[in-house]
Amino acid sequence: MIKYIGVFAFLVGGFCHDFETVISNQDPIVDGMRLVEGDMLFDDGPLFTERNAVKYDQQLWPNGEIVYEISPGLRQYEQIIREAMRTYEDNTCIKFRRRTNEADYVNIHVGDRCYSRVGKSFRGGPQPLSLGRGCTDFGTILHELGHSVGFDHEHSRADRDEFLIIHKENIKNGSEHNFDKLWENNTRTIGPFDYDSIMLYGAYAFSKDTRKFKTMEPVEPGLPMKSVIQKGKLSYYDIVKVNKLYKCPPVNPYPGGIRPYVNV
Repeated sequence: MIKYIGVFAFLVGGFCHDFETVISNQDPIVDGMRLVEGDMLFDDGPLFTERNAVKYDQQLWPNGEIVYEISPGLRQYEQIIREAMRTYEDNTCIKFRRRTNEADYVNIHVGDRCYSRVGKSFRGGPQPLSLGRGCTDFGTILHELGHSVGFDHEHSRADRDEFLIIHKENIKNGSEHNFDKLWENNTRTIGPFDYDSIMLYGAYAFSKDTRKFKTMEPVEPGLPMKSVIQKGKLSYYDIVKVNKLYKCPPVNPYPGGIRPYVNV
């Protein structure tokens, strides 16, 4: 049975801003890596990703075990971070283990924005996962951990135009690159496009006016597109895709329940 804790249980004492409105509007270099689409770090160079996940096994965490360290500045949020980790652990074969003296690990720290390296770095060593202002709710932490596991944004898939309408005229100036698609010639698909994915931004992400203008909407009218904060959980296919990427033993998310809408 899928296990998760809803977002609203952890909002008390955290930042209230939606990270989809506060993450970076540029592609700077952070810790020697390129910051892409606001919150994803890649080694500077070609983007070796699948349509929605890292491409090479070297970018996966060995045996699905992710070693991590939480900085003292996030001590008050350690419970929610661990609950987000347990959501992956309870539904996939991914395991998170606190660092002792390992060289390769995820350094979860307080930065000036929300971002994470996508998958395991080729170069090894510590790799950052920043939880700055607007990043400490449950859904956002699940999202950034999803990048660490190895997943890209759902709206960046090379086939996304079959499922999403992008309203470029509503995107605030300087944020257009957040809607770039992945390269077709270096991609393969893991699972169907998923409107419920924690890796898909909401309809008003990077909007000129988040009260009025949508930047994305489903091709099929009437389907909801919630923000990462509003979702606050992994979807059925988020779980399926993680298990497929890491070749986990068979699992049955949502047994006996109704699966969320996906476009197969």
